[in-house]
Amino acid sequence: MNRNSRILVGLICVALLVFAAGTRAGNNGAAAFEKMKSLAGHWQGSAPGGAKLTADIEVTSGGNSVLERFQVIEGGKPMTMITMYYLDGDTLTLTHYCHAGNQPTMAATYDAAAGEITFDFVGATNLKADDLHMHHAVFRRTSAPKRCRSLEENKPPGEAQATEKEWVADARALSDSV
Repeated sequence: MNRNSRILVGLICVALLVFAAGTRAGNNGAAAFEKMKSLAGHWQGSAPGGAKLTADIEVTSGGNSVLERFQVIEGGKPMTMITMYYLDGDTLTLTHYCHAGNQPTMAATYDAAAGEITFDFVGATNLKADDLHMHHAVFRRTSAPKRCRSLEENKPPGEAQATEKEWVADARALSDSV
């Protein structure tokens, strides 16, 4: 195979990979991003073990980003983290700024029929081989108004720790459209 043929085959492979990444099943980033925006407000939740959770979610940057300030109180000590949600092309993406000092990035797929936004790990900064990190998350609105469930899977290599959280919106902080 001559040099030009190898270059052409390489370009075709890259084009197919780019096309496949942009058209993965269920990817409807703009609709998923609108759903994330609709969660703006103050949320309270609980997790197994009785941990108290709060999340303050706001639309920012001219509507181009959603900022989540998450706080959990464990053993009387608050732990605060930030997650930014944004569109990268037509893919809803998040970057989580973890208390552990790493920053995982995850890409979403959206199943409108099920009302689920599913995020999967695509990479991270400051992530050591044995660090606990956010690796998978699912957000699902429940049939009850102003309620949401989330399932988060944190993962060091070789282990998975899944936590399901139940969230209730503070009615004073949210509009009736949520």
